[in-house]
Amino acid sequence: MKARDSKIQRFRSTTVVAEAVRNLISRPVLSCAIALLSAGTMFASIALTALETNQILSFQTQLEERGIYVQTVAGTAGTPISATRCESLNMIEGVKAAGGLVGASSVRLLSHPSVPVSIVRATPNYASIIWPETRSMPAKGLIVGAEIAAELGLVPGAGFVRGGTDSAKLDASVASVAKPSMRDGNFDAYVVEPVSPRGQVRSCLVEAEPGAYLGVQQLLTTWFSDEVVSVSPLYALPKEGLTPQQQMQSRLSQYFPFGAILLVTCAAVASWLIRRKDFALYRLLGMPPRKLFTNVFSEWLLTVMLPSSAGAVFAMIAVAPQLSGIVLEAAVLDAARLFALIWLVPCLGLLLVGGGSPLAVLRGKD
Repeated sequence: MKARDSKIQRFRSTTVVAEAVRNLISRPVLSCAIALLSAGTMFASIALTALETNQILSFQTQLEERGIYVQTVAGTAGTPISATRCESLNMIEGVKAAGGLVGASSVRLLSHPSVPVSIVRATPNYASIIWPETRSMPAKGLIVGAEIAAELGLVPGAGFVRGGTDSAKLDASVASVAKPSMRDGNFDAYVVEPVSPRGQVRSCLVEAEPGAYLGVQQLLTTWFSDEVVSVSPLYALPKEGLTPQQQMQSRLSQYFPFGAILLVTCAAVASWLIRRKDFALYRLLGMPPRKLFTNVFSEWLLTVMLPSSAGAVFAMIAVAPQLSGIVLEAAVLDAARLFALIWLVPCLGLLLVGGGSPLAVLRGKD
């Protein structure tokens, strides 16, 4: 009975944990190397995920500016389509804006009779698709392209009076001067006049939300009832290019946690294998498997789990300005994968040091 009580005292949890700490202190270089590797892999996992995701989002922003989510709907053989149906697309969930092109004509201003000016008549929201910074076309007033504004010296608030004896004299004022368009550079030389969505339009521009692009594209093929239309992208990626959604699905950083856990596991396993005779001696002295696991778990907690947690905190601080929305979601997901896999390491450690004959291990035969 006394021997049993002595054994229980000898292998109390506090004693086992203290022994694990002494083991780590006895090999400071190896212990620090594993801790630094654990912290570094977690830091790198989160940082690389944030970096790559931000690059993808930046690429998506560039594509949005170019108009990759904008579709042009036009009647086959140049036939016009319903202006009302085009305008009603603005009420559809997933559609950011829709506007129709009514027509175009060339005029000359009273102040510059020698310079022909192209006037484009379009329904509201058309200009906001061509020039996203304008958001929505004003109810009254003209939106002038940057090129023609510079040539004629037009500024917001300036009068716009057509000269000559043309029958459809246009008297209006300039509501705004748009920046150079990244979606259709031809409009930089045009003046856009907003008109009511009545009758028919030559074509309809429809900009979809990024996540709803495919659904909107499919909708457009049947939206104009019996009218036969063609749907084409305003800007298309090169054939070998990937969309931002495809890039997110195939990003390399999502596989980094698996490589990281492999490195950490190899380092921890190497540490335990080097000291396999120590663990064999514990077993020979009567340490039960549960306490042996406590010893292994304590070493794992100090050299892997805590440093990994510290690495995650430092990574979050380092990339904090970038952590928003989808970037934060991707970083947390990859970190969660790594943390989930790390919990398997002490179980593997117990299998390595708790198997075989302790005497055979001490003799170097196992």
